[in-house]
Amino acid sequence: MAAGGPRARDRMATIRKKNVSTLPAASLGTGQARADEARPWERLAAESVQAFQAFRTCLDLGDARSLVEAARVLKKRKSYSLIRRWASRYDWKGRAWAWDRAQAREDEAALRQDDHVNRP
Repeated sequence: MAAGGPRARDRMATIRKKNVSTLPAASLGTGQARADEARPWERLAAESVQAFQAFRTCLDLGDARSLVEAARVLKKRKSYSLIRRWASRYDWKGRAWAWDRAQAREDEAALRQDDHVNRP
């Protein structure tokens, strides 16, 4: 089934409902999420600290983001097969997509603000 199909949307809705961040707001750079906010890139209730740290490492790879690259970065501590299991279990692809969209919105807002401030 396609990534944007009904099954994927149902899964993301479930993930959002279970979304709980246990890290301090400063460590996420986005502030502490309220219960009614959908921030799927934050730590999920069922997600271990180690899995979440690996996910954040993957997110931090930016344009070079891939499971292979994340496994290479984490090689001394985590195997590729473990990274792949976590990515599947915790929907890293969907969560990374949501993160990228949120970052793009923030960048666009900053550009609009700069444009507004710099107008003569």
